[in-house]
Amino acid sequence: MKNLFVFLFTIIATLAIGQDYVMYETHTLTPKEGHVQALEEAIAKHNELYHAEGPYKNFIFSILNGPRSGDLLFAMGSCTFSQLDGRPSSEAHNKDWNAVLSHCEGGGKNLEYWRLVEELSHDPKGISNATMPLCRVRFFDVADNAGFRDMQAQFRKVDVAMGTKTPSFMYRNQFQNRQGRDWAIVTWFDSWADLDSGSWDAWKETFIKLYGEDGWKKLGEEYDDIILSREDEMRVRRLDLQAPGKKE
Repeated sequence: MKNLFVFLFTIIATLAIGQDYVMYETHTLTPKEGHVQALEEAIAKHNELYHAEGPYKNFIFSILNGPRSGDLLFAMGSCTFSQLDGRPSSEAHNKDWNAVLSHCEGGGKNLEYWRLVEELSHDPKGISNATMPLCRVRFFDVADNAGFRDMQAQFRKVDVAMGTKTPSFMYRNQFQNRQGRDWAIVTWFDSWADLDSGSWDAWKETFIKLYGEDGWKKLGEEYDDIILSREDEMRVRRLDLQAPGKKE
């Protein structure tokens, strides 16, 4: 019965997606040994020709840690599913893209579609992540999507109450998978030193002020039942590989 509810929820969520939303297509490229420079040159050329602006603009990142460290991450968008029908697909584009893939191991991997969940994101006024070079992407494998939403909504209220200046954006994977990547929260930093800032004690104290000792106890009891696993991935912007004149 639980699987049936999950299936029906997926159908309803897909039907209700509408046209007014933010989504990114992402995938990774693993350079062949000795092909890093050639791959980067091919990517820069490809983006200048075909992915300079609009819904097909490519943002490029180097992955710094974890099982995909050393790979390049493409994020195209923001776009909608409808706009994907008009994506660059000419013979010249495909030939150029194949030239990019000739420098990669196994072609593009982990092609995914991530939709922004605004109500679970924290975007402080007066602070732009567009110039921040580093981001941490935390992937979540969850057993209870509704419970996860409720939990993250509480966390965002804590961020607001504390006046947190660090932008963080929640995304949901638009297709089911077995890789433990149901949700992802992208948090932006000006430098590595930012990861040393903040206070766990202050965060806990604020949570308890908002939700009480019973709320804190409930969080501890439910966390491992709702979140099966999580994995962090640090990335750095590669503005040098994005289209000239379109950098952010």
